[in-house]
Amino acid sequence: MLARRTVPAPAGTQLHGINVEGLSSYNVWSRGRMEMGTFDTHRGMPFANVRTEITVDNTGSHGGDASAGPLYGARFAHWNVTVTNQRAGCVRIDDIAPYSATVGISEVRQFGQIDVPDFTGPLHSRIESYGHPEAVQPRNLYQAQRALR
Repeated sequence: MLARRTVPAPAGTQLHGINVEGLSSYNVWSRGRMEMGTFDTHRGMPFANVRTEITVDNTGSHGGDASAGPLYGARFAHWNVTVTNQRAGCVRIDDIAPYSATVGISEVRQFGQIDVPDFTGPLHSRIESYGHPEAVQPRNLYQAQRALR
């Protein structure tokens, strides 16, 4: 669990959260609760990461300068994610992450940090069960994949 800060953040800082950067790959975050922050990426084309069965109060924004490379590489999955404050940033990724899957996230809206794809052409990404995380089966993508081993 990522708990709320007990003291205010220093002026001019950003709240991040679960972070990837610089070719981070094959990481899984599962069964969590984030009371602050976001699903951060500091660019550098992280790829093939999974965030599943997480509840987040999406209060942060991502970091990373555009010169550091693409925000997302291929094969990200955000599966069964509940956003308590409806902020889309870094959670709904079907319009920015190539070959990604956004499955069963709660309804979200843009809030200020609106990203554009770093790649031209179709992204070949999917969004399923949007607005209905409670309907997603399996509930936890990581556990389901492990059960098949």
